[in-house]
Amino acid sequence: MTGFQIELPCPPSTNSLYGNSTTGRDKTKRYREWLLDASSRMLASVRPKQPMVAEAQIVITLNIQKGADISNRIKALEDLLVRSGVLVNDSIVDRITISRDREMKLNTCSMHVFGK
Repeated sequence: MTGFQIELPCPPSTNSLYGNSTTGRDKTKRYREWLLDASSRMLASVRPKQPMVAEAQIVITLNIQKGADISNRIKALEDLLVRSGVLVNDSIVDRITISRDREMKLNTCSMHVFGK
């Protein structure tokens, strides 16, 4: 089993990833900016040489403002893992664990990914 860990800024909520435009649904400015920052951090990190292809598990720990829905952060993080070549596809994810840690710096997240 291969493992990978990274610290990132928290992604926007799933509710604010896309917005309506004259051409349909497009990524919001906030999501595009987060993707650019998070993608550059992923490129600078030590990632598996080959994408994980099976039985992936993701453990997410984050600290966002009190009352914010932590489960609304999962989709952007999964998509980032696929976009960065860590996962071949997000359909291989068998388990996701997410928790809030108020001891972490506000608006940060830690992701541990394991898979074959």
